[in-house]
Amino acid sequence: MMHSSTRSTFRTIGDIPIAMVDRSGIQPLREDYRRRDPARRPRIQTAFEEKVALVHYYPNMQPEIVDGLVERGYRGIVFAGTGLGHFNKDLFPAVRRAADAGIAMYMTVQTLWGYVQMYVYDTGRDLMDLGIIPTGNMLPETAYVKLIWALGQTGEAFDALERYRSLYPGDERTAEVAYQLGDIHDAAGRTELAVKEYETAMASSSGDMTADLHYRLGTCRETLGDDSEAVAAYKKAMKSKNKADPIRLSAVARCAAIYEKQGEYKNAIAAYRDLVENADDPELVVAAKARVEELEAFAK
Repeated sequence: MMHSSTRSTFRTIGDIPIAMVDRSGIQPLREDYRRRDPARRPRIQTAFEEKVALVHYYPNMQPEIVDGLVERGYRGIVFAGTGLGHFNKDLFPAVRRAADAGIAMYMTVQTLWGYVQMYVYDTGRDLMDLGIIPTGNMLPETAYVKLIWALGQTGEAFDALERYRSLYPGDERTAEVAYQLGDIHDAAGRTELAVKEYETAMASSSGDMTADLHYRLGTCRETLGDDSEAVAAYKKAMKSKNKADPIRLSAVARCAAIYEKQGEYKNAIAAYRDLVENADDPELVVAAKARVEELEAFAK
């Protein structure tokens, strides 16, 4: 919520509302959402994982806070970092231990507005190398609820989806089922299995989820250390005609980070310039401009 008491407290953060409702009726504001399909039956999946923590970083935070979560068997951590999604390097060894323990870790920011941009500075890139996944413009509380639900589905929902697929092979929902199974594997750290499911979804997709699938394949390939395949997937996600599409821009940003890591500064500069020209987020534009200037100076 934006405010403790004002009527605008439930204003949409970081996005455009689907519609406006007033006394005259409902006025649609956008069309890019999944409409209700009477032919589909809702399936209520109520399992939630209790061992998930939401950790807001603050100066002088001690590594024992993260270590304590590991020791107590927590399965997920959502961090709310400073700036573009960072925290002090003193916590890095504890984060590495959490990653080794198989804990799913995600990064959000402490501001209401703006995106996690962990690829801009060394600290953010180092955190991603340790296994922390950026969440775009997702609010900390939203990321927390999604993670406790996702980890809660790794048993019950997984079995239900696999059972559905075995009962209805070739069903029109094949792509969607594989997509969901891929997300479950990804949230649980089973990256190679996630790749297989995303590829299955890609083969069966009608096209509406193609860019998202390519991006998810890219992040998985990157997690597995295959930067060349990651870039190939990101480039496919970048083919959207809408240059400002969030998925496209996320793919551009990941390519920029990989190029920079590989010393391909010309390609990195081109990718950052793409962000400068097409991103709507002023903070991202400023950060990308800074990277262009720094890389140009370095490459001379």
